[in-house]
Amino acid sequence: MLAAASGCAQADVLDEVDVVVGVRGVACGATSRGVGVVVDDDRVLTNAHVVAGVDAIEIEGRDGVLIGFDPNRDLALVSVGGLGPAAIEVGSVGAGDEGTLVAIDATARHVLHRFRVLRRIRATGEDIYRDGGADRRAIEVEVEFAPGWSGAGLFDDEGRLVGVAFAESRRRRGVAYAVAGSEITDFLDSVDD
Repeated sequence: MLAAASGCAQADVLDEVDVVVGVRGVACGATSRGVGVVVDDDRVLTNAHVVAGVDAIEIEGRDGVLIGFDPNRDLALVSVGGLGPAAIEVGSVGAGDEGTLVAIDATARHVLHRFRVLRRIRATGEDIYRDGGADRRAIEVEVEFAPGWSGAGLFDDEGRLVGVAFAESRRRRGVAYAVAGSEITDFLDSVDD
């Protein structure tokens, strides 16, 4: 298992910490909690399953408006005023590449963990509603992952967003899955203003 980010690796992602935010959704009295990445001015990328079916979205104490949603990719884009400018570059990684996962824990603090890409995969099967036909480019990574971290950003050592975490492996401890950078780019390009 890779250790938590430290030393030079942690210093390389300090700029990315500010673009990783907590996401809350409320529906029928229940609260869902996840993570998002500010990818553009006042726009936050998260997992679709974090905001699916919610009546309200809250990011950093501000109301959000859902402007893009793809249950097959498990990605959503939320508009949130007042977050300020951001310009995240999206990149890609392959087997053996390393970087840092940045999440938000239950106490609203940033958590950083080093990851290593095990392999690039096609995540096929059910979408977030358990309907068949989902097919997305993803990466399988060795990393610590906890409930509530869906939507966490995976950044390479140059600070590029290379994945958005969506699930922990059911079979292997310390293994998680993330939507790949190429899939993120295609999704962001598909969202109309």
